[in-house]
Amino acid sequence: MTCASGGIGRLAGFRCQCFHKRAGSSPASRTSKSGGMGFENVVTFSNFIPIFVILPLTNKMSIGCEEEIEMRDRKNEFFDIVRARSGENEKALNLLLNERCYALIGAIIRMELDSLIRVYNFNNVDSRKQEQLLNRFFASGKWPNTDSNMVKSMSRSLGWTEHIYEFCCAFVHLSPYHDWASDDTIPNLTQDKRHLIVNAIRSQQYDPTLVIDENFGFTDLILFAPHIFNKLRDNLLYEMR
Repeated sequence: MTCASGGIGRLAGFRCQCFHKRAGSSPASRTSKSGGMGFENVVTFSNFIPIFVILPLTNKMSIGCEEEIEMRDRKNEFFDIVRARSGENEKALNLLLNERCYALIGAIIRMELDSLIRVYNFNNVDSRKQEQLLNRFFASGKWPNTDSNMVKSMSRSLGWTEHIYEFCCAFVHLSPYHDWASDDTIPNLTQDKRHLIVNAIRSQQYDPTLVIDENFGFTDLILFAPHIFNKLRDNLLYEMR
């Protein structure tokens, strides 16, 4: 019995191999003597995989890998910027404490919280939304979610973030709190708010040597500032682990 090897395969655009493991030749091989094309002896298309089916799949996988790598690199760059900001906040906090610029310390703590709620929001959306957030960030666009909404969302797991947000926002915007040097009583802070702040501080057990009650003044609260900042930063670094 003889086999057709190269001719039909070449006409179809493929190079075939017959059952006897002989590669297809350049000219068409002869068929059986019984006449006709001898299809009973020809290698069928089920015996090989056309190359043109494999190439598009390979290209698609390659493109997918490139997109995944690009997304990973942009995410790492985003986190690197957040870490750099946090490092500067820490240095600024220590300088401000030494210089007794206490009102600005509230603003620094608010900035650290700002980073934390954004990273937390970023980590809790799908990859498509993450890509959109990165596009906005690197284009200097506005974060699509509001700070208050992100704080409320995070407060479900870290309840103390809402108290920090409300109190420290008063030091970002002009308020009577900036007059702390002449009025240490923290005006307009209700007794309910004082109760919540004290409970939040006590629950963290920052430093057993530091004591606070609901009649605290600004200088009493400022003693906890480094501990509150470190708590925020630890959670921020954990989110970027």
